[in-house]
Amino acid sequence: MTQDRRIRRTQKLLGEALIDLALEKGYRNITIQEVTERADIGYRTYFRHYAGLDELLLAVADTR
Repeated sequence: MTQDRRIRRTQKLLGEALIDLALEKGYRNITIQEVTERADIGYRTYFRHYAGLDELLLAVADTR
């Protein structure tokens, strides 16, 4: 079963935000709050998709 396009869009936006922030500040200096603000996604919504930043990073690395 394929994912809903809203889920794919949210995950894409979060991944792009993570990459942008990591390039700007370094991965260890990023917070989930910053990622959600950059992606314009709700903070609580983030946790419907990922448990933490490491999980998002792994998901981004898996799609590249």
